[in-house]
Amino acid sequence: MEQVRFIGGIASRITLLDEAGRPVSNSTLSCWARSLTPAQVVVSCGKRLPRGRNLVVQLAEIGGFLGQVDRAIDGGCVIRLHLDEAAQVKLAAKINWYCKRVLHGVPDHRSYKRWKPASRQTAVLMADGSTADCTLIDVSATGVAVSTPLRPSIGLPLAVGQLVGKVVRHLDDGGFAVQFLSVQDESAVEELLQPL
Repeated sequence: MEQVRFIGGIASRITLLDEAGRPVSNSTLSCWARSLTPAQVVVSCGKRLPRGRNLVVQLAEIGGFLGQVDRAIDGGCVIRLHLDEAAQVKLAAKINWYCKRVLHGVPDHRSYKRWKPASRQTAVLMADGSTADCTLIDVSATGVAVSTPLRPSIGLPLAVGQLVGKVVRHLDDGGFAVQFLSVQDESAVEELLQPL
């Protein structure tokens, strides 16, 4: 596999795992990925992480990955990603796409532009009346992508904040995309995505 690398800033978060591989309560750290390859990611974070610490690193627009702290560096650490060869090939394709979009300005050919919302925390209201917290990944006039452990069925109607839509696809890194029932006014969509 040809070596691909993104060097720049990717908004990220790290969740530490216990010895059984479960997320540790209140252990999520905000960080910036400074370099990414299919084998490792270099992050800047405000906490020194010990070598060998297992974790999940979530990279905005790229996905979430299991990994382990390989070594500490000034202001952060190098995380070795736990990916088999097929997953590395898939990540390499995502890195190439991200490089083209971010570094080379290759346009996104969607009908409606997507953007990162100012306020990212909201809630999903399921058809049965249950609710769950989620994080907005990106937004457009026609839909939204959310990060959450929920995996509702494709086609299931639900509401994100105050906007009703249906699940149209699952995201590789946890979460799903929702298509709104109708096209929204871009100037109002972020407010409507906030919970009641």
